[in-house]
Amino acid sequence: MKARFGAILQHLLGLLINHLVIILFVVFLLGGTAIVALSYMAGIGQYGLGFAFLCAPFGYTLIRKASKDNGVQKDYFKTQQPRIKLHLMLDICFWALYSVSLIILYQSLYFRPWYYFLCVSVAFTILIIQALLIELKSWNVAFFLFKVIFLSLTYRAGRFFCISCDPWD
Repeated sequence: MKARFGAILQHLLGLLINHLVIILFVVFLLGGTAIVALSYMAGIGQYGLGFAFLCAPFGYTLIRKASKDNGVQKDYFKTQQPRIKLHLMLDICFWALYSVSLIILYQSLYFRPWYYFLCVSVAFTILIIQALLIELKSWNVAFFLFKVIFLSLTYRAGRFFCISCDPWD
């Protein structure tokens, strides 16, 4: 009985991992629709966030489609090694910029200086580059979405605690 339950659980986890992109697509689509509906009906004022959640799955799908059509690999071992180094370098730069933006946000809690915006902008640019280069495997996509959500929440927290939001004050 326990062995059968373990096999069923393992099969369900495998299905979840294999269809993670589709599940996240639906979650973001429904979440964006709910946020936009609440913004219009209840007046919560989160139109931009709702539209970003609505557009994100479609943008991700278009980027993946464009990169799949143009990125044909002839020899796996020749093209894989430089790509691993590039992904590693982009990840290191992203996490360094993310850490610096957190330190800046902590040091100047009620004011976000221009270099905070510079760090966040470069980190988002790195995420766009990674979205164009990412291999469509469930763990890669999950880690990428984890980074997008972390950076977005950090930016949102900075907006929440900010009194003067103009970086040129």
